[in-house]
Amino acid sequence: MTQSVEVHINSDINPLFERAKPTTELFSKALALYPYVKNETISHGKAAEILGIPKWDLIQIYGDFGFNYIDMDDEEWAQELAAVKRISEKCK
Repeated sequence: MTQSVEVHINSDINPLFERAKPTTELFSKALALYPYVKNETISHGKAAEILGIPKWDLIQIYGDFGFNYIDMDDEEWAQELAAVKRISEKCK
């Protein structure tokens, strides 16, 4: 028995498909998992485990599609920097 699945893709993601032209099942599956990685339902490591590949390979695949591994806005970067400064002061 087989089932059909219809996938609706936001128009802002369409150019990524055009540019990358995923030709393998791995790329298709990685793209299908990306929304769950993006919204932190699963981690990059868990997605890589599901795909049966090393985490670094998945990060590279997503990088090829233009998805950043570290996805923080300016405020989040400022908070991270402040935390590093606080820790470094304590270590002196």
